[in-house]
Amino acid sequence: MRYLDLFGSMCDFSGTALFARLSAWAWPLSLFAVVLNALLFLSSGLYGSLLLQLVYCVSTLAGWYYWYSAKSEKDRPIKRVSTLSWVVYGLILFPAVLVMHLALVHFSDSSPWRDAITTILALFAEWLLCLKVLENWCVWFVADVVYVFLFAKQGLYVHSLESAAYLVVVTLGYLKWRKTFSAQAI
Repeated sequence: MRYLDLFGSMCDFSGTALFARLSAWAWPLSLFAVVLNALLFLSSGLYGSLLLQLVYCVSTLAGWYYWYSAKSEKDRPIKRVSTLSWVVYGLILFPAVLVMHLALVHFSDSSPWRDAITTILALFAEWLLCLKVLENWCVWFVADVVYVFLFAKQGLYVHSLESAAYLVVVTLGYLKWRKTFSAQAI
């Protein structure tokens, strides 16, 4: 299990760093990380996180296609989320966390609140990433703060440290994407 923790973390971290740089190599590396992490979370009893890896498999393939099916970069620019959209997303995310929490309380031995919050936030952040939405980095930041504690509680210390390091990567990703977004407007 320690090897899965280490190699899954390395692939995850590298993939995220590549996403921050808008690199095409992020997609295949992230797909490999999904497989490693699915095995890790299955053996650790983090079923919300395991479910998330299965969704990541689909979203990684969809995002890869979405980013690179366009004829040019201008066809898939970085976008922003409107204030109204944030309100709507909040009205969807809050009950989703509650439902996920209830499911995890009854069907698993995980840390239900932390696992539910991170699972729902990560699904949302992944969706925003696939659509090239700048604010995906903000959502990832919040999720990673919670992941630090979730993984430490489960004894997954490499993933916990990785989540702490992600706080730097997501900040850099946000700054890079914001600069690219600003350049698009010119």
